[in-house]
Amino acid sequence: MSPFWSSFCHQFRQCGRSGTWFIATILALVGLPALAAFLDAQGASQFIGPLFAGLTLIFGFWLFGLIRRAWKRRKDFWERRPLSSDEIRVARSKLKSAYPPRTIIKPMPDTDLKY
Repeated sequence: MSPFWSSFCHQFRQCGRSGTWFIATILALVGLPALAAFLDAQGASQFIGPLFAGLTLIFGFWLFGLIRRAWKRRKDFWERRPLSSDEIRVARSKLKSAYPPRTIIKPMPDTDLKY
């Protein structure tokens, strides 16, 4: 692999998911027109419309499933699950150490009764 492609791949490995989305977008922007031009050159331009409609339907169903899973996950996020005994023990020890016990200070009796 040439140094250019090696550094290119290394850079996008560090970018994480954003780099993957960037590469996928670039491939789609270059690949789809190239595919359309190839199909047109082969005389299959009559299939481009139904192919695009089919891909749009597949993408729509995928997007619907993605949104539905995210919606369900959002609902489950707010449910409170019972704490384990270990978690309760840790929480109690933190509460005890964070707040020292209160001592009630009683006022001193007035012993100087000179009237």
